[in-house]
Amino acid sequence: MRIEHGLIALSCALLVACGGGDDDNPSAPATPPGAGTGDTGGTTTPPPTGGTGGTTTPPPTTQLPVDPAPTGGTYQCRNATLLAVRIDNLEVPAGFQCALRGTQLIGTAKVNQGALLDAQDVRMNGNIQAQGAAHVTLVGSSWIGGSVQIEQGQSASLTGARIDGDIQLTDNRGALSVERNQVGQNVQIKQNLGGVSVNGNRVDGNLECQANQPAPTGGGNTAALKTDQCRAL
Repeated sequence: MRIEHGLIALSCALLVACGGGDDDNPSAPATPPGAGTGDTGGTTTPPPTGGTGGTTTPPPTTQLPVDPAPTGGTYQCRNATLLAVRIDNLEVPAGFQCALRGTQLIGTAKVNQGALLDAQDVRMNGNIQAQGAAHVTLVGSSWIGGSVQIEQGQSASLTGARIDGDIQLTDNRGALSVERNQVGQNVQIKQNLGGVSVNGNRVDGNLECQANQPAPTGGGNTAALKTDQCRAL
């Protein structure tokens, strides 16, 4: 009997200590901490940091601020728009963007690695030289006294311009478009990998296309001589 009374007392003490007692239902389980608060007991996932792992697309050049008073010499165009001003030379440093709207250049425009040039209605005595550029646009009633040389870059669009020298597109990886231009010397399109559209150009010299994959497409071009992949264009 003493053993039975001792066991009963011990059981009651354990129930009180665990909070499991209920005056009406002694066998009712204790309410677990946090019940009814929305806590599921799982691990909280931290908010994303904003990285998607993809390549960030640069903002369009139409959003670039206007620089009203560029300095002389070689103007370093860093995410800016130039309007109808006159400058000596222009350089777009690596990774930057530049928009030209009716701008006049006495000399040459240089576009560096990963940079972007958007030129509309420009007049340039020298060349456009792009090495490894992300993109080059030349549109409107633009006049280039020298040549347009775009090498080892991504994409380019040359439309409706007068170019007294050559157009040279070599070893580029993006889409290229050459349409309705008047070219005083040759158009040379070689070893490009992103596809080339060649339409309605008037070329005083030769239209030369070699080792492009895929082959250039288009038509309506006139030239002194059409060779290789551009023979039928």
